[in-house]
Amino acid sequence: MNIVKQLLRPRIVQRVQVDQIDFDKLLERGVLIIDVSSPKDYRLSPIPDSLNIRFSKLSKYSKELSKASRPILIVSYDGKNGNKASQYLKNIGIECYHGGKVEHIKMKLHKHFEEEKEAIMLPRILGAY
Repeated sequence: MNIVKQLLRPRIVQRVQVDQIDFDKLLERGVLIIDVSSPKDYRLSPIPDSLNIRFSKLSKYSKELSKASRPILIVSYDGKNGNKASQYLKNIGIECYHGGKVEHIKMKLHKHFEEEKEAIMLPRILGAY
């Protein structure tokens, strides 16, 4: 197969849904959350400590993102641009997961930290400390 055909051949990328990801393990690894929503949508409901990089600007930052030492979780206000962005990053070799809608990930984060807080507080409440 000639080199041009190889380069133009679409890659098969496994689509990983956020529900299939061990979310707690991603958090333990220090996942970097990137919201590819418009700045207006990002301001409506930002995820704490997330970055806002519009999908149209993602390629500009791909070199820096490729140096990330932790996985990247892509989210967007409506979930659609997040899927495109995660596919783009995966195609250039970056460990990346599609998180879906911002509100979905916010609920998962809330649940994670509530469970973590309970695990810390319950022994104190029961007098184990």
